[in-house]
Amino acid sequence: VRKDGKILAISNPKNSFFLTLPGGRVEPGESDEDAAIRELYEETGLLADKVVKIRSDVVSEKVVTLFRVISASGKLRSSKEGVPTWVNPLDLRDTKYGDYHMNVLSDLGIL
Repeated sequence: VRKDGKILAISNPKNSFFLTLPGGRVEPGESDEDAAIRELYEETGLLADKVVKIRSDVVSEKVVTLFRVISASGKLRSSKEGVPTWVNPLDLRDTKYGDYHMNVLSDLGIL
């Protein structure tokens, strides 16, 4: 999700090293697309009206499927996962998954 040149990330106030893109696991019987919409809502309060699959990668022995949110509605709110925060894309560089985030954002033309 992008707004005014920034991207939506989830931050953890107890651990500044934890800053990541919204996401999570696919539940049994759930499509990847439905999981992306559900996870975005659970973690941020935003309901995606439309998402488009961008790519799938293996990261830390897990398959990660990346979606771009085309449109969303709702009001941002915190969750047990952390606090949704609009950040400069480069803010993700020095985080746990920094290298992966930089590669993805570069491939998407965001960097």
